[in-house]
Amino acid sequence: MQKQSVREVGTIVKWLPQNGYGFIAHEGTSDVWFHASAVEAGDANIQPGMGAEFLIIEDARGRLRAVDVTLQAAGVTLCEGGN
Repeated sequence: MQKQSVREVGTIVKWLPQNGYGFIAHEGTSDVWFHASAVEAGDANIQPGMGAEFLIIEDARGRLRAVDVTLQAAGVTLCEGGN
């Protein structure tokens, strides 16, 4: 697995709590899959519409997935570049 070093920003577009995974939309690729275990604060409060900051890795099967996911409340805009 190869992990990128630049954190990405996006929005959770789908969350399936019964399965423990969801998808994050962001610019540059199609929606990125993430597992509940990748969310730093746990999965208790994940909701579609929440902002997310994350790293993207390529798994052993060549699929992209989000890791080291940090959540922001729905409606909070994350900006890139630290400004």
